Amino acid sequence: MVLQSEDMKRSTDIDSDYIESQFEFRGLAASKSPPEYWKNLGSSKTRSEEQAFQGKTIILEKIQQLKKNTTLAFTDGSCKGNPGPCGAGAAILISNSTEHVELTQPVSNRGSILLGELVAIKLTPGHADIQGNELADQLAKKAAQEAEKIQSIPIFTKQDIQKGAKDSVMLKWQNRWDTSEKGRRYYAFQQNVKNTIPKDKPSTEIYRITTSLRTGYCNLNSYKSMICPALIDKCSCGQIETVDHYLLDCENYEEAREKLRSALYFITSKLTLESEVLLATTENDNYKHHIEDIQDLLGVFIKDTGRFTK
Repeated sequence: MVLQSEDMKRSTDIDSDYIESQFEFRGLAASKSPPEYWKNLGSSKTRSEEQAFQGKTIILEKIQQLKKNTTLAFTDGSCKGNPGPCGAGAAILISNSTEHVELTQPVSNRGSILLGELVAIKLTPGHADIQGNELADQLAKKAAQEAEKIQSIPIFTKQDIQKGAKDSVMLKWQNRWDTSEKGRRYYAFQQNVKNTIPKDKPSTEIYRITTSLRTGYCNLNSYKSMICPALIDKCSCGQIETVDHYLLDCENYEEAREKLRSALYFITSKLTLESEVLLATTENDNYKHHIEDIQDLLGVFIKDTGRFTK
């Protein structure tokens, strides 16, 4: 884990030593579990009108159930961007008073969204207006603006660490793929480890066959004879049955190949067939917008020849 962290720091400049800590204020930290009654009311960004009305009704009912001479507090968090400057705000309605207390706390000039939650400490029915939550929201935004003035330090969010870890692993994987002595035949068709072909395009069976053609480990006699020397390496036409022979030359499949060539001409504008085009992955810049079309045509060719589907 330590080595992975150091590798991530070198390759992506993301330092796990500066991961954003959980915000605490005067010994208090945010709860990760919402109240039981709030679980079916959605979030503030996705809540429907019906859920909003239901939520307001629930809070008003709870306000009515509270005892006299109590105090009501609303809290909220705000973030100008995610990550970005963030702050916390609170509006406290004090018992037996027509005034309220406003609290703002700049948190960080680069942090992720603080999960705000309505917190009822104590309350007085005379000051039981949910509009106080709007005031808390305004205070949180004000604190977020003040957070822009906080001296910048390298703080990384959980999302930064996750992305950095993924990126560093992909860079290491790419380097190993570029320098490895194995899999060089497949490397000719896919140089970038990030690019993958859907495993069900045009079908799972055709994907399995085309992948075997890319690697060379396929059900053709040239490869089979390497596994079992007692087998002959020749095609029924008399030539050594390699992948290129099957795709480009074998006279047994000339009719199917001509059909493929004619259809492929409208994509490549070429009358000649090339295995690099037929077996290309999404990184082939010349035909990257037609990869699925080419795979569909190749799938038809494979079925027409019957060589792998008998």
